[in-house]
Amino acid sequence: VSDADMVYASPAVATVDQVKGLADTFIIVGSLDAFVNEDVDYANKLTQAGVPTELFVESGVPHAYDLLSDDTPQRERFVNLRNSFIQRLLNKSE
Repeated sequence: VSDADMVYASPAVATVDQVKGLADTFIIVGSLDAFVNEDVDYANKLTQAGVPTELFVESGVPHAYDLLSDDTPQRERFVNLRNSFIQRLLNKSE
């Protein structure tokens, strides 16, 4: 991947100027995810750029925890937060 395209391979390397004008963003990440710090940094850049951003760090769970089990409070919270975000986006567009 070229340096110019790296932002598409890893959004965490994007600058604040590069993320200006992006769509509303929802990020939820487990605190045990190897990318948690990158996700938090990216959310901060989005916020600094004026992009409406929601960030949730779910304590004690790994990457892709929402796929590991259907029967956990963390997965239920993930689904509720995600669905709520999508509903707000749909309501915004009406």
